[in-house]
Amino acid sequence: MNTTKADSLQQQSQPAAEMQRLEALASYDILDTLPEEEYDDITQIASYICQTPVSLITFVDEHRQWFKSAHGIAVRETPRQYSFCSYAIQTPEQLLEIQDTRLDERFAHFPYTTQEPGVIFYAGVPLIDEAGQALGTLCVVDHQPRRLSEKQVTTLKALARQVVSLLKLRRSQNLLKKANQQLHDSNHILQAVVSNCPAGLVLLDVLRDRETITDFQYVFTNPANSAITGYSVEAMNGNSLKALFPNVVRQGMFDQLTTVVQTREPRHFQPQFNLPTGPVWSTITLVPVGERVLLTIQDITPLKKIEEQLQAHTENLEQIIAERTTEMSHLLAMQKAILNHAGQAILSTDTKGRIQTVNPAAERLLGYTADELIGKISTRFMESIDPPEAKGPFVSHRPDRLKLRFSFHKLESYSHGDECRLLTKQGQRMPVLLTTTAMRDEAGNLIGYIGLATDISPLKKAEEELMQKNRQLNVFFNSSLDLHCIATPGGTIVRLNRSWETMLGLSTAEVQGKSLFTYLHPNDTAYTLAAVQEGLTRGYVDKLVNRMRSKDGSYRLIEWRLVLDGNLFYTSARDITESRSAAARLQRVNERLQLATQAAKQGIWEYDLHQDTVVWDKQLYRVYGLSEQTTITNLADVMKHVHPDDRQQLLLRLADLEQGTDYFDFQQRIIQPSGRFCYIQCKGVVLRNETGKPARLVGVVWDVTEQKQAEQTLRKRKEQYRQLVDNLREVVYKTDLQGNWTFLNLYWTVLTGLPTEESLGQPFHRFLSRRNQLQLYRLFENLLTTPHSSFRHTIRYQQKNGDLGWAEVFCQLLVNDEGAPVGTTGTITDITDRKETLDALHESNQRFLEFAENIDEVIFIHSANPFELQYVNSAYERIWGLSCQSLYADQSSAFQRVLEEDRPASRKALVSYKDGEPSTVQYRIRKADGSVRWINSRTFTLKNQHGKPLRFIGIASDITDQKEKELVLQQSLIREQELNRMKSQFVATASHEFRTPLATIQSSVDLIRLYLERPPETGLPAVGRHLDVIEREIANFSELLADVLMLGKMDAGKIPFSPQPVDMLALTNEVVSTHFSEWKDNRRVNVIVRGAPCLVRVDPKLITHTLINLLSNAFKFSSTNPELSISFNQQLTIAVTDQGIGIPADELPNLFSSFFRARNAVNIHGSGLGLVIVRQFVELHGGTIHVESIENQGTTVTVTLPVTCGPSVV
Repeated sequence: MNTTKADSLQQQSQPAAEMQRLEALASYDILDTLPEEEYDDITQIASYICQTPVSLITFVDEHRQWFKSAHGIAVRETPRQYSFCSYAIQTPEQLLEIQDTRLDERFAHFPYTTQEPGVIFYAGVPLIDEAGQALGTLCVVDHQPRRLSEKQVTTLKALARQVVSLLKLRRSQNLLKKANQQLHDSNHILQAVVSNCPAGLVLLDVLRDRETITDFQYVFTNPANSAITGYSVEAMNGNSLKALFPNVVRQGMFDQLTTVVQTREPRHFQPQFNLPTGPVWSTITLVPVGERVLLTIQDITPLKKIEEQLQAHTENLEQIIAERTTEMSHLLAMQKAILNHAGQAILSTDTKGRIQTVNPAAERLLGYTADELIGKISTRFMESIDPPEAKGPFVSHRPDRLKLRFSFHKLESYSHGDECRLLTKQGQRMPVLLTTTAMRDEAGNLIGYIGLATDISPLKKAEEELMQKNRQLNVFFNSSLDLHCIATPGGTIVRLNRSWETMLGLSTAEVQGKSLFTYLHPNDTAYTLAAVQEGLTRGYVDKLVNRMRSKDGSYRLIEWRLVLDGNLFYTSARDITESRSAAARLQRVNERLQLATQAAKQGIWEYDLHQDTVVWDKQLYRVYGLSEQTTITNLADVMKHVHPDDRQQLLLRLADLEQGTDYFDFQQRIIQPSGRFCYIQCKGVVLRNETGKPARLVGVVWDVTEQKQAEQTLRKRKEQYRQLVDNLREVVYKTDLQGNWTFLNLYWTVLTGLPTEESLGQPFHRFLSRRNQLQLYRLFENLLTTPHSSFRHTIRYQQKNGDLGWAEVFCQLLVNDEGAPVGTTGTITDITDRKETLDALHESNQRFLEFAENIDEVIFIHSANPFELQYVNSAYERIWGLSCQSLYADQSSAFQRVLEEDRPASRKALVSYKDGEPSTVQYRIRKADGSVRWINSRTFTLKNQHGKPLRFIGIASDITDQKEKELVLQQSLIREQELNRMKSQFVATASHEFRTPLATIQSSVDLIRLYLERPPETGLPAVGRHLDVIEREIANFSELLADVLMLGKMDAGKIPFSPQPVDMLALTNEVVSTHFSEWKDNRRVNVIVRGAPCLVRVDPKLITHTLINLLSNAFKFSSTNPELSISFNQQLTIAVTDQGIGIPADELPNLFSSFFRARNAVNIHGSGLGLVIVRQFVELHGGTIHVESIENQGTTVTVTLPVTCGPSVV
């Protein structure tokens, strides 16, 4: 059963979290380490404070708990399954305290509970690191039941934090060791790389005279640089650049280095220097490194020699090639000029038709490069145009299409030209005129052919375009809907299109060769002939309208345009019979529309979008307040009369017509000539062309100013009402008969956090607390059945976030004109603050009573009008020895306890108290047991906002202890007088101490004069001895004088005290290194640091003087190494321990008296002022100094400073 419980405990932990905790524990590298004094001190303190025989610092590993420090037991580890601490780390923020483990079912079965002596009491504080991981515990154990006090718990937690601080310090030190080792390894690697680097490396320091760079000093170099320069590494390190290499400095090296220092940018160059090893070519890189320069040099002299040899060989070879190239270039220059600059394509082939050469023109013509053409059969790129008898070297014949062929025998003595098509790389057929010629050598043998191709594609293209235009004109002429005709000036018809037959029923066969005038209406013939005669003069006739007879004998109204070109008229005409009829009908409709719009005071307008023309009727001029003579022809004219703020909107509306809108209806403002703003209503339609694009707008406009003003007035009143409702600090609502919200003002959102639009339509009871829903619903039902009724009720409502608030609901029945109920209306007022204020006031009164009944001061509270005692706390019974009830019954009973001699002053203070004036008085009272107590009474008045008194309050404190301390102070003054007397004695003692070294010096001077008269071999040694005596006594005198001057400053209160944040550990190390690192007998200071070092606020000069004095005494009065211990905890503790002569026990009380010397120290140099000065410095910090000493065993001086640690110092 026990094993099951332990296993259950292990199963409860989360594997992932436990793995993280174990990893955190391993990171501190603490397990299985040797005991350490710092941890043992903590467990010893824990046992002492908690009064337990056992205390442990435990770390809970995977299968065990291991003890870093075990006070009171000799065990180092135990199995985890029987570990109390495994339970403690499960609640990292709490102390686990088991007062009797035998009564706890979790631990009653543990063997450590049942065995003797058993673990009966356990208290463990988890050790939590900065990542929140519970590593183990600081725990205390007892063999009997008990309970820790609050102070013991607080101290145990503080000690646990100190353990964690030690762990962090340990891990930091381990990380620092690893980092140092890595740095050491990196330095070894770097040294190996630098020593074996083939390039020379130099680290140069900058030498300056004030701000001017004067030289560069070698800080470091490597063997490769030594081999290049000829100087040893030792000779270069520490020497300057100018001293080692003056020639290099003159050759610009110094300037390059100076530039790198000033610009902070690397530089690369290849100079030649004259070095002790001879001329050296080098590649140099200069890189700024902090305030220094890193120089890298590579010897490239062998490379330069190879480059020079290669350059000479290349020059000889280039000269030979140049001579032969010149010969060939003359021969080819003329050929290249012909080929490259010829405008015709030129190709040459061998006797089999393979292309040998092509010129750029041929490349451009065919789209192939020369490489793509050379070697190919020429006939692959050509196609015949002429009959197959055409012959040439660039043609061939295939059965599927006609190709150019060539006949060798016919080209042996003459050229031949053919028109053919070349096939380009892009697949185009390029028409060309191809001329081929046979090529023969000097012996007359046929060696190939040359072909010249001339591009004739522009000519072919022009022919094709002309043919295309003729076809297009024929199609246009015959397919046009208009009537087209070509006629002579006499009217004879030469040609006409098909529309004549479609419109008039006249075919080409019927009318060709006849006169147009035979088909005119008789009444139109004369002015038509006159118009034609005028056209012969002007060259054209435009908008000629006449009537033409159709085949069925009816006449059609035709509009003509004639253009004279040469001896022919080219005419175009259209049938306007229907359009003229429609225009007449439209005119009649327009006249009727004008009458209707005038009656309605509506103006009509039309706007042509393409022509930007505007047409207004007379009524529209009246709407705008304009005369009919005002120019309104385009949109810009209209815009002048549109309100400036509405012009952009009007343009946007016109742009929106492109989206397919067929109707428009909008309002806008106009400005009449009088300056009056008017509102107009504009309605109309969009007329579109055959492509669907807007072409014209037609609409009506009328003045709606009066209607607009009425709407604005109504809207303003509605807005005022809405603002009134929305700005109320309460909810205004309406519901229907089912209780659903139909109206809510904006304060509903402020009150509940719910948007009004989401709440409308919802039942009201959904927003109430469950407790109020049924109650308010019944009130609502009663309201609906009771005419002219209303109710008020306090409810709890629910906000959107789930919080509840208090509100007061007023609800009234809402009826229509017939008196029938239609719903309810009312208000909801938030009273949460009022409710909370009343609750807070009640709670405040309770807190006041709890406070007043548990303090040591007596509190009296009197009303202002009338002046009556309202309250006195129970402290009155403890101090006066009378019951509170007796004071309520007789308010003068407290005054009767005042001693007779103190009553006048207390009576005067009571009068001021009743008058509302603050007062303070001290008096004595005699209690019932006869004891006398001193009382300090303070009174003040509580007033309202108008300054009128509300309450009078008095506070009486027992100051008997304070009076006793004042008595002690008086005694201290007497002691001060005694100290003044001692000061006089000190002056006398100091005078004696000053005279002693002076007398010794004077005696030595006299003896020196005596020895100077003797021979040097006997006199000089004696003179030297006495000079040493004088030097020693002068040093003693200086030390004594400094101490006396410091004592004088202390007495005058002139010691400067300037505390500041100080790294105490660094200050201690500096003092030890400066003053005690080279002691004559090779002794040293053993420094021990406890706790995490941190910044403390002290005066560094005074603390330095204190450390020097205490350590000097330790060296002076002992022969072993002194120990300096510094502890960083709740306060800073400095302890100096020696194993010297000690101080007699009966002389310890006089240790801090001026010039006091213990009887066993009279033969050791000292002034007797050091500890006096040290104590003063420590007390300036608010600290204490304590001396523990045993004669012939040693002394420990402990300084404790109440400082607070700042940031940790690593």
